[in-house]
Amino acid sequence: FASQHSLGTLSLNLKDYEGIIVSIRGPDKADGKKYALTLKNEILPPRDDGREQSTVSWEAEFVAKKPGDVKLRWADFKPTYRGREKKDAGELNLGDIKRVGLMMRSFFGEQEGDFELHLFSISAFKLVPYETDSVDGDEKQHLKAPHVGSEESAGKEKWWKSLLCGLV
Repeated sequence: FASQHSLGTLSLNLKDYEGIIVSIRGPDKADGKKYALTLKNEILPPRDDGREQSTVSWEAEFVAKKPGDVKLRWADFKPTYRGREKKDAGELNLGDIKRVGLMMRSFFGEQEGDFELHLFSISAFKLVPYETDSVDGDEKQHLKAPHVGSEESAGKEKWWKSLLCGLV
């Protein structure tokens, strides 16, 4: 078992997104092991011995077959408690994600041994519709999303910096 998660408590609003992309980079092939990306809505204070208290995690499993992007849609995330499905957990609150994590574990005896994951990024994704303009019969498509630096995109928090464990 090995895991890493974002530092502190985040407050990510991912309601406008379709899911998460895990970008795997590295050598010609990946290790072929199964991993779990986790999201949490609740972070409890530490126990008396300083260790973290367990809470419900929303997990999406993926296999690192080869370098490239792994797309995890919100429907792929299942509620778990200490690695086991938790059917009465309610729904994932995409408007208040407090922690993002990555786990490598045995999945109750399914796998063992060394592992190696060359991770490039973890990012939210959304489908951006195209707009079609017709100028003198010549149709051109362009994205409807706001451009970086536009008034519409100004003032957005750079939440991704907190995922990099203080390296930025």
